[in-house]
Formats: sequence, structure tokens, C-alpha cells
Amino acid sequence: MNKNLFLIIITITTLLPLNTNGAKCHPDDESGLLTLKSSIKFDPSSMLKTWITGTDCCTWSGVSCGDNKRVTTLSLTGDLENPKSYLSGTVPKSFANLTKIFNLDLSDNFLVDPFPSLNVKGIESLDLSRNMFHLNEIPKWVTSSPIIYSLKLAKCGIKMKLDDWKPSETYFYDFIDLSGNEISGSAVGLLNETEYLVGFWSSENVLKFDLGSLRFGDRLKYLDLSHNMVFGKVTTSVVGIEKLNVSYNHLCGEIPKNNLSASVFVGNDCLCGSPLKPCKA
Repeated sequence: MNKNLFLIIITITTLLPLNTNGAKCHPDDESGLLTLKSSIKFDPSSMLKTWITGTDCCTWSGVSCGDNKRVTTLSLTGDLENPKSYLSGTVPKSFANLTKIFNLDLSDNFLVDPFPSLNVKGIESLDLSRNMFHLNEIPKWVTSSPIIYSLKLAKCGIKMKLDDWKPSETYFYDFIDLSGNEISGSAVGLLNETEYLVGFWSSENVLKFDLGSLRFGDRLKYLDLSHNMVFGKVTTSVVGIEKLNVSYNHLCGEIPKNNLSASVFVGNDCLCGSPLKPCKA
């Protein structure tokens, strides 16, 4: 072997650490994840089988880390079409040790109360939908996030008045899903402030407001307000939304020209015009 090449190899080998402890994830993150694992009573899909003490938690299933080896993303979602895949158990208080997490998705499982308050400065995306949580309100650590763009809390036992929710920042919101809760009040203030919103889902609540009071941004493609108490008329801007559902509300009047199906409008008090029955002369 060339002597110079041999010296280079020896030098590189000497500089490399003899163990990989320095490359492992932060101990607080490992601890938080392992206590979560111990609180899970049933893992039928073996999602947590790679979560082994002493190994780098950045390599564990569902976990992603940033350049500083802090956990930034956790995604443990069940298969909505297969309830037998759901994790069941609780989320312990020590889960709050993951202070650098930005993206959290625990949707479609059988996780039960209580859900801890996370010690994060800002969350970018959160999905706790379709578990057994009873949050009562949108958590304060979510409301205070200045960087959140996706919030999905469908069927999370929220019973607040939407007018009372005052997020510190609405500019970055792309997606909000609050379906299947007991949220009352009006969505007008929120929707009229989220200029870049792409999707808003809030079906099966008790929202009550005039649909004609909404101003829609150019980016809005998905709007589901079905099964609420929304009243007023359907405007031209409403029927221009790509994926719309305003069924089972208290809307009245003639529907503007559109290419939508009857299921979008069915179940209202007195809507008429295509695709529903013709309006009376």
C-alpha cells in the first residue's frame, strides 16, 4: 500500500470517535419517546418495535431529527381503514421532554386522555384527530405558535366557542380541520383573517353564522361546513371552491351557476336551483 495513503487512512481512523454516543439523539428526546412507548398498551402493527433503549432514536420508526440530533418530527398514524392497526394507551407527561418537536401526527389511534401540555416554542403541524381525547379547547401551546401551518383536531372533544380562539398568528395557516367536535359560534373572524388558507374542515359542529359574510382567499380549495347551523345565501365565491360541502345547514335562496353535485347542498332549509330542484317562479 502507498505509504501516504496508509498515513491518510490512519489519520482519518484516529480522528473518528471510537463509539457513536456523540451521534445519538438527545437523552431528553430518547427518554420522552421511551416513556411514550411504555405507556402504549397495544401496538398491533409493531410500530414501536425499533424503539430500543441505547440505540439512536433518530433512526426509530416514525421519528425524524434535525441536524442537531434533536427530534423534530414524530408520525405514528393508524390505518383509518383498519382499526386493528391502532395504537392504544396514553401519552405521558414526560412526552413534553421533546421540546424541539415541530411536527406531530398521532392521528387515527385509540389514545386516551389526558394529553400533556408540550414545552415547545412553536409547532408547525399537529394532527391528533380521531383518538379518544377530550381536549375541551385548542391547547394554548398551539394557539401561541407563530409558525403553525397545519392544525388537525378532528373528533378531539373540543367544546369551545370558535370566536374565543385567538391564534397568535394566522398568516401561515394552510390547513385547519376541526370536524366532529362541539364547536359553536362563528367561523367568520377566523376565515376572513387566514388569507392563505387552502383547506378548512369543520363539519359536524354547531357553528352558526351568515355564509355570505365570508371572504375567501384565492388559495382556498377545500371547505366543509356540513352539518352545522350556517344560514344565509350561497354566493358565487362559495360555488367557486374546488371541494365544497355546505349540506345540512339552514341555507336559503337560489344557488349560483355551478358544476357541483346535489350532495354539496342537500339538507338545507330552502335552497333551490341546479343541481337541486328549480326555484319557484
